[in-house]
Amino acid sequence: MESEHKKTGQTNDSMVQNQASHKEMRLLGEWAVKLCLDYGRSNIIIRQLHYFALRRKKLRKPDGSEYRNCQDDLFFLQIACRLARQMNLLPYGIFASDIGKGLAGRSSVTKPGSYHEDLNNAIDVFLVAYTRSMVRSILPVHVEVWLENSTAVNLLLPVAAKFNVDLLTYTADIPLNTIWLLIREFCKLDRPIVIFHFSDLVKYKDGFLVTAFDKLKAVICQYSLAEKIDIHFEHMMLTESQFCQFNLPLIPEGETCSGLLHSKVCELHALEAMCPGYIGSILDARLGEYINPDEIRKAKRIINFTYKLAYGRLSRCVGKGTSAHSVITALRCEMHDQYFGGKVIPGDSKS
Repeated sequence: MESEHKKTGQTNDSMVQNQASHKEMRLLGEWAVKLCLDYGRSNIIIRQLHYFALRRKKLRKPDGSEYRNCQDDLFFLQIACRLARQMNLLPYGIFASDIGKGLAGRSSVTKPGSYHEDLNNAIDVFLVAYTRSMVRSILPVHVEVWLENSTAVNLLLPVAAKFNVDLLTYTADIPLNTIWLLIREFCKLDRPIVIFHFSDLVKYKDGFLVTAFDKLKAVICQYSLAEKIDIHFEHMMLTESQFCQFNLPLIPEGETCSGLLHSKVCELHALEAMCPGYIGSILDARLGEYINPDEIRKAKRIINFTYKLAYGRLSRCVGKGTSAHSVITALRCEMHDQYFGGKVIPGDSKS
């Protein structure tokens, strides 16, 4: 009897603990929901939400303690958001991943993927790549947006897509031979080159990393290549003056950057949390000075019209057993004939 009483008592204690634990998780999830609703975004990056929480003066966690700018509280926020999502208190897909995180060297975020032997996939990928290259060929300048040592790809990608320019991610450890290969690519262009540079603000104590942006500038200056390459550099953000102007917080206490001790690190995510949409609007305005979005839309309509003509003509003579690679090759030739052969009239492509 005594052992049965002990088992019953242990079961009751376990039930009470489970109920208390569920109540705590519910409170934690509801706290995260309220914070997300106050932030007012449909696609949220946790680090941006962390900086938004810091903007709320003396924000309290469910246990009454103050939310601080440290690794522990950032981890606490991640758990709270995960619980809110698991309990269906927040919609699926509300939390965006940090696109570009961990990319090493030089990577193109806007570059179309490669196609495989599925014909529909192959045509879709080809059309995206063909449209990008053809639209870029009519632009008066070659523009690239560089994002270095940052995971804020989501902030710049929509603007880069609007103006049909490359968004490239870089890390500071990119070797010099890659810089020289990049210069060789620039030498082949017959237009002025403009590079807009975005990065987190980083200052180191026990050393420094030279950014890819600074390496490129230094090589062009040292070897007097400015006479051969018409190139313009512009570091957009994050600068020391912007850090002070917007009174931005540093990264959470306890974090390191690139494995080095730092005296100051401030993320683009912090600026976006403090001034939503500011980063994208600045890039949009600067790109608008070089590129007319209306001309891009017009060119895309012409190319799409050309594709319909070419595909309609090609589909009548391609057999069922033809490989995707053969179809794409034939489609590319047919579109070139339609586009450059004078068969497509821009004024007739409004449809």
